[in-house]
Amino acid sequence: MSFPKMLFLRAAAVCLLIYASSALAQTNGILREVYYNINGNAVANLTSAPKFPASPDEEFIESAFEAPSNFADNYGQRMRALLVPPVTGSYVFWISSDDNSVLYLSTDEDPAHKVQIASVGTWTSSREWNNQASQKSLARTLTNGFRYYIEALQKEGGGGDNLAVTWQKPGDPAPANGAAPIPRTFLVPYGLGPPVITVQPTNVTVVEGGSATFTVRLSHYLGATFQWQRNGADIPGATNSSYFISPVALGDSGGAFGCFVVNAYGSTNSSSAMLTVNPDVTPPTLTAVGSLGDPKILTVIFSEPVEAASATAPGSYTIDDTDGAEDNLHAYGEQRPRPRHHAECHFAEHAADIHARFDAAGHLLRPSRAGADRAFDASRAGDHFGNHVSPDKPRGRAES
Repeated sequence: MSFPKMLFLRAAAVCLLIYASSALAQTNGILREVYYNINGNAVANLTSAPKFPASPDEEFIESAFEAPSNFADNYGQRMRALLVPPVTGSYVFWISSDDNSVLYLSTDEDPAHKVQIASVGTWTSSREWNNQASQKSLARTLTNGFRYYIEALQKEGGGGDNLAVTWQKPGDPAPANGAAPIPRTFLVPYGLGPPVITVQPTNVTVVEGGSATFTVRLSHYLGATFQWQRNGADIPGATNSSYFISPVALGDSGGAFGCFVVNAYGSTNSSSAMLTVNPDVTPPTLTAVGSLGDPKILTVIFSEPVEAASATAPGSYTIDDTDGAEDNLHAYGEQRPRPRHHAECHFAEHAADIHARFDAAGHLLRPSRAGADRAFDASRAGDHFGNHVSPDKPRGRAES
């Protein structure tokens, strides 16, 4: 595919994604950020948690200033938006929650100017506005045409949980218990926009046969999609915030990896990270040989994956003192699904001693006979590996 055609398809894909997600970008509502696995029921337990506020576990857009009831245990949440008053005048706010909560309102769109206006010190039932005096704010004068940052924090320990905020607009009666929360009409989700990458992928150096991971982190994951690229070309199926490669090969060295991120508000590219793959010069060892029930089948276990072609070749092994069984030796690895550092040997009678070694090209070789010991000697087999492995062997590569 030519570069202009690839570019056109990428642009078309972005346009389709943005079109399909445009409702999210244009719809009013309130951002809800959830932080799991935090003990306690005090708001301070949430605000002192290492993950707060930068790393919420989940994000949602709610259609009113209310979180789902009985959502989870041992979590905290933050709901925030820009409040758009329909008329100029005096407004009063109420908050209800289980367990504790705090409500803030700013004098403008800037969260830095927020002040606490209401709170719940113990807990209330859902939409129970008149349980505690602290639930109700003092009257606040708001101006139509301006937007005001508003935020609620809630911490849940165990049992039931809820969070909601309502208001009294100019000329309206005070809300009774059960009155509806502030609707989405007057709320704009705060802090959303084109994706912002807060952690870029970093260079990785790994030994061949190992693994490599590249990761990006965003300020907000809501609605974001990811496409990893290698040397500028899309990697099929690499659509998560992290890209994992295993096993890596020498041919992967020098690759440049980056991520293209899109949400309903726009797109961005991460910086590129380089992958460096060093040769594996550490010899594998023969760690065990055993029978899984059939005395004519041995499973040979190596310390790491080895090349399938040589690991399954009969000539790579010798068996001593088997009353002629050596002529009937067969090795295979493809017929049964086993890890590639396993090989199986068929022979006519119970084996006494088995040995294996590699040549300079990294293939298992058939060594000279080692004697007539009546039991498998793992240390001796390991000596064969140590004496005959070349540093040029492609370590850890499991080839099929």
